Amino acid sequence: MLRSESRIGADEPVTFGGRLTPKTAVGFISKKMARGEMAGDFRDRDEIAFWADMIAEQLVAAR
Repeated sequence: MLRSESRIGADEPVTFGGRLTPKTAVGFISKKMARGEMAGDFRDRDEIAFWADMIAEQLVAAR
């Protein structure tokens, strides 16, 4: 079976690590995670910038 993004010609979804701190955690599970090893800032700004540049290039090329 084709994934829905393949059927419409879209790229696969991309996800990035985020930031979780006790101060900003909302909800029971997030608050528990923010107290342990899962707390921290896991954003990779270089990876995000690369992805954003790639999207921008695709948009310009599509014009």
